[in-house]
Amino acid sequence: MITAEEKSPEREEEEEEANPRAEAFLEIICRVPAGEVEAALSACGIGPTAEVEELVLKSRECYKRPKSAVRFFRWAGQSVSHTAYAWNLLVDILGKAAMFEPMWDAIRSMKQEGGGGLVSVATFASVFASYCAAGNIKDAIAALDVMDRYGLKHDAVALNSLLSAICRVEGRAQDAQDVFERTKATIPPDGDTFAILLEAWEKEGNAVRAKSVFGEMVVRIGWDAANVSANFAAHGVEV
Repeated sequence: MITAEEKSPEREEEEEEANPRAEAFLEIICRVPAGEVEAALSACGIGPTAEVEELVLKSRECYKRPKSAVRFFRWAGQSVSHTAYAWNLLVDILGKAAMFEPMWDAIRSMKQEGGGGLVSVATFASVFASYCAAGNIKDAIAALDVMDRYGLKHDAVALNSLLSAICRVEGRAQDAQDVFERTKATIPPDGDTFAILLEAWEKEGNAVRAKSVFGEMVVRIGWDAANVSANFAAHGVEV
């Protein structure tokens, strides 16, 4: 099952060769107070590239120091055009730090600078994940409702990203189910939608709700063994 968050900055870091320029910038970010980062970067005599900017932003150091990450991003933007991935990393850094107002400021800037093209479902997948991780399920749901303001469709990919983020929080299968019930008339669910809900109810050990979801899946999209865990039989869901 592939959902948008797997393409977002939440993906696991891949091992990469050391980049001396990125390491120099990270050394400054780690050593200098946030308010002095831009001056220190300008004084170091090294310029950024788009690739190096991405390497720096996806580092653990930037996630631990969101204010310094913002200042690095702003400084780098004086020399290079931010890629969509760099913007998404900034959104993710701010969201993970529960800096939600600056996070939305960044998304609004993405819309203005990219003519709407920079904002993607991956951007919102990060927003959903950050809100849910902070326990703000209602705000995550509200974010889905405003996606169209940023030129994005309310489709199954977006819905599945939200449902997946909700279901990663323990005990919130009912919240995901409520979102599904509210949106299914306007956002046609797909196999992944049902797989997410089935897995959530299975995780909570609720065979009755899992069986209900399974039945609706069969009616709407038909039978697909790939969408049903082998553990359902053990929980009493006949397949």
